[in-house]
Amino acid sequence: ARLILIDTLGYHSEIPDEDGVYDIYVTSLSDGYYGVNVHEGGGASYIKIDNDYIGGFYTEGLIVMKLTVAHEYFHAIQRWYKESSGTDSYFFELTSTWIEDVIVPDGNDYLYWVDDLFNYPEKDFDSFTSITGYALALYGHYLSTQVQGIDNEFDNTIMRDIWDYIKDGN
Repeated sequence: ARLILIDTLGYHSEIPDEDGVYDIYVTSLSDGYYGVNVHEGGGASYIKIDNDYIGGFYTEGLIVMKLTVAHEYFHAIQRWYKESSGTDSYFFELTSTWIEDVIVPDGNDYLYWVDDLFNYPEKDFDSFTSITGYALALYGHYLSTQVQGIDNEFDNTIMRDIWDYIKDGN
């Protein structure tokens, strides 16, 4: 996830903690609870991921672990650009869920969330909560492939440009 996000796609690295090593903890989480990016202050964070991904998940095993690490690590990078204010949590989730599919293209876990988008196409994006923001991952693909007009999303710059624009206070 780090190699692709920083070295390939050109995002800024996460804000380091005291020891400069990004921490990922593997622990037993509740059924259906993939993982979480935990804020430590000053933009630094760490990740907790489930230890087995059995029970309550759309996808199971190693694939969903990869998706979770990609998703939660992108939240760490997003914290360099901006702390979520709640009203824009949909964009944090949209881009983190989109990047899951870029990094792990055979995962497709995000497809289980898109009903919210298709069932309510008139719904404003900023009315999606942090959880229903997962449904908006398709919009990330649309921005890359249709608006930016690329075939290979590893050549994508539009999402990073948006994050740079956000960093500048827009």
